[in-house]
Amino acid sequence: MENSKKSAYPLGVHTSNANAGLTKREYFAAMAMQGLLANPRLSDLQTMERFNGKTVGESLAIISIEYADELLKQLEQ
Repeated sequence: MENSKKSAYPLGVHTSNANAGLTKREYFAAMAMQGLLANPRLSDLQTMERFNGKTVGESLAIISIEYADELLKQLEQ
């Protein structure tokens, strides 16, 4: 199984992979998004209707996933 698809909390009480909660990728993306949303300059982006052809929410999600993927890539080394 790819590292990005492994459970973020593998020692939990889950009995199967189907119910393992968040993957590492999902967890890292959520943490990246949390940090991005904590940025006080985010309000500058929120005043824009579109950011690079996408809504601010779409852009934040894409950026968060990119950060998560890069972290997983670096952890593989």
